[in-house]
Amino acid sequence: MNNTSEYNKLYYLNNIESKKEYDKSPETKERRRKRLIKSKYGLSYKEWEGLWYAQDGRCAICDKFIAEPKNICIDHNHKTGEVRGLLCKECNLALGCFFDNPELTNLATEYLKS
Repeated sequence: MNNTSEYNKLYYLNNIESKKEYDKSPETKERRRKRLIKSKYGLSYKEWEGLWYAQDGRCAICDKFIAEPKNICIDHNHKTGEVRGLLCKECNLALGCFFDNPELTNLATEYLKS
Protein backbone atom coordinates (compact mmCIF):
# COMPACT_ATOMS: atom_id res chain seq x y z
CA MET A 1 0.00 0.00 0.00
CA ASN A 2 1.35 3.45 -0.86
CA ASN A 3 1.62 6.30 1.64
CA THR A 4 -1.47 8.10 0.30
CA SER A 5 -3.64 5.01 0.76
CA GLU A 6 -2.32 4.45 4.27
CA TYR A 7 -2.88 8.09 5.16
CA ASN A 8 -6.44 8.02 3.80
CA LYS A 9 -7.26 4.85 5.69
CA LEU A 10 -5.87 6.22 8.97
CA TYR A 11 -7.61 9.55 8.46
CA TYR A 12 -10.93 7.77 7.86
CA LEU A 13 -10.52 5.54 10.92
CA ASN A 14 -9.60 8.51 13.12
CA ASN A 15 -12.50 10.61 11.88
CA ILE A 16 -15.22 8.01 11.40
CA GLU A 17 -17.69 9.68 13.77
CA SER A 18 -17.41 13.11 12.16
CA LYS A 19 -17.72 11.43 8.73
CA LYS A 20 -20.97 9.76 9.84
CA GLU A 21 -22.33 13.11 11.01
CA TYR A 22 -21.26 14.77 7.76
CA ASP A 23 -22.99 12.04 5.72
CA LYS A 24 -26.23 12.53 7.69
CA SER A 25 -26.34 16.29 7.22
CA PRO A 26 -29.14 17.69 5.03
CA GLU A 27 -26.58 19.70 3.04
CA THR A 28 -24.62 16.57 2.13
CA LYS A 29 -27.77 14.70 1.11
CA GLU A 30 -28.86 17.65 -1.05
CA ARG A 31 -25.45 17.83 -2.79
CA ARG A 32 -25.56 14.11 -3.51
CA ARG A 33 -29.11 14.37 -4.88
CA LYS A 34 -28.10 17.22 -7.21
CA ARG A 35 -25.06 15.24 -8.41
CA LEU A 36 -27.22 12.16 -9.05
CA ILE A 37 -29.77 14.17 -11.05
CA LYS A 38 -26.95 15.50 -13.23
CA SER A 39 -25.12 12.21 -13.71
CA LYS A 40 -28.12 9.91 -14.17
CA TYR A 41 -30.52 12.16 -16.10
CA GLY A 42 -28.27 14.90 -17.51
CA LEU A 43 -30.36 17.59 -15.81
CA SER A 44 -28.88 20.52 -13.97
CA TYR A 45 -30.59 21.38 -10.71
CA LYS A 46 -32.05 24.49 -12.39
CA GLU A 47 -33.56 22.33 -15.16
CA TRP A 48 -35.02 19.93 -12.57
CA GLU A 49 -36.42 22.88 -10.65
CA GLY A 50 -37.89 24.27 -13.89
CA LEU A 51 -39.72 20.97 -14.47
CA TRP A 52 -41.04 21.01 -10.93
CA TYR A 53 -42.34 24.58 -11.31
CA ALA A 54 -43.78 23.87 -14.79
CA GLN A 55 -45.77 21.00 -13.23
CA ASP A 56 -46.78 23.18 -10.26
CA GLY A 57 -45.07 20.66 -7.98
CA ARG A 58 -47.51 17.96 -9.07
CA CYS A 59 -47.19 14.46 -10.46
CA ALA A 60 -47.47 14.44 -14.27
CA ILE A 61 -49.89 11.49 -14.08
CA CYS A 62 -52.13 11.71 -11.01
CA ASP A 63 -51.71 15.46 -10.34
CA LYS A 64 -50.95 14.86 -6.65
CA PHE A 65 -48.90 17.65 -5.04
CA ILE A 66 -45.44 16.39 -4.10
CA ALA A 67 -44.15 18.59 -1.28
CA GLU A 68 -40.90 16.79 -0.50
CA PRO A 69 -38.23 16.81 -3.23
CA LYS A 70 -37.03 13.41 -2.00
CA ASN A 71 -40.43 11.96 -2.99
CA ILE A 72 -40.19 13.16 -6.60
CA CYS A 73 -39.18 10.65 -9.25
CA ILE A 74 -37.70 11.69 -12.57
CA ASP A 75 -39.51 9.72 -15.24
CA HIS A 76 -37.47 8.96 -18.33
CA ASN A 77 -37.51 6.79 -21.42
CA HIS A 78 -35.27 3.84 -20.63
CA LYS A 79 -34.29 3.40 -24.28
CA THR A 80 -33.44 7.01 -25.16
CA GLY A 81 -32.76 8.42 -21.70
CA GLU A 82 -35.05 11.38 -22.48
CA VAL A 83 -36.71 12.87 -19.40
CA ARG A 84 -40.51 12.87 -19.70
CA GLY A 85 -41.50 14.56 -16.46
CA LEU A 86 -41.72 14.27 -12.70
CA LEU A 87 -43.86 11.67 -10.97
CA CYS A 88 -44.88 10.70 -7.46
CA LYS A 89 -43.39 7.46 -6.19
CA GLU A 90 -46.61 5.51 -6.70
CA CYS A 91 -47.06 6.49 -10.36
CA ASN A 92 -43.38 5.88 -11.07
CA LEU A 93 -43.64 2.42 -9.53
CA ALA A 94 -46.77 1.64 -11.56
CA LEU A 95 -45.04 2.58 -14.83
CA GLY A 96 -42.05 0.49 -13.84
CA CYS A 97 -44.27 -2.53 -13.14
CA PHE A 98 -45.68 -2.17 -16.66
CA PHE A 99 -42.15 -1.89 -18.11
CA ASP A 100 -43.08 1.43 -19.79
CA ASN A 101 -45.23 -0.61 -22.18
CA PRO A 102 -48.30 1.36 -23.37
CA GLU A 103 -50.04 -1.86 -24.43
CA LEU A 104 -49.87 -3.23 -20.89
CA THR A 105 -51.16 0.03 -19.40
CA ASN A 106 -54.04 0.03 -21.91
CA LEU A 107 -54.86 -3.57 -21.02
CA ALA A 108 -54.81 -2.68 -17.33
CA THR A 109 -57.10 0.29 -17.98
CA GLU A 110 -59.57 -1.90 -19.88
CA TYR A 111 -59.43 -4.49 -17.09
CA LEU A 112 -60.22 -1.85 -14.48
CA LYS A 113 -63.19 -0.60 -16.53
CA SER A 114 -64.78 -4.07 -16.64
